[in-house]
Amino acid sequence: MPEQWLEAYRGILSRPMPALMRTVTRVLPLLLAAACESGTGPFTGNLRLTAATTGGDLDLNGYVVRVDDVLQVTLATNGVAVISNLATGNHAVALSGLAANCTPSATNPSAVIVPALAETTTVAFAIACIVTGVRVTTTTTGLDLDADGYTVQIGGTTGATAVATSGTVNITRNGSYQSTGPSD
Repeated sequence: MPEQWLEAYRGILSRPMPALMRTVTRVLPLLLAAACESGTGPFTGNLRLTAATTGGDLDLNGYVVRVDDVLQVTLATNGVAVISNLATGNHAVALSGLAANCTPSATNPSAVIVPALAETTTVAFAIACIVTGVRVTTTTTGLDLDADGYTVQIGGTTGATAVATSGTVNITRNGSYQSTGPSD
């Protein structure tokens, strides 16, 4: 310990008790602040994750967010999740579990800095989903039903798809279809 520190220490102890308390009261907060700035304390922060999904044929089962390939949390299609008490510093945040027709707009994974003192950093995921198909359902009632059903044509496509008088047809983007229900 340097000699000047020893002298200062002896000077504090040689003062009467009220003077000693005033000195401790002034010096102690400074020492504590310096210790906190050294980075040796257990600092944590919060990570707020949001998802905003747009388009058609949304991914209704939600997504999985992984932090540093260790921590995993579920995030609703259009929802919010908060991870509390996350260690401060740099983290990699990755969005996964997306349907094939959905794409995040930002870099994935992305780098995030979580600040100390229970502050919150927000990571907003914007996900765009494209329409993958259409479902046509028909139900015909009454007398004199159309014996050969109906024809569906979408957006001026070259082919038409037959639909029964009561049934469902799913038409996908590539033009394939699957009919269900009774055939007439």
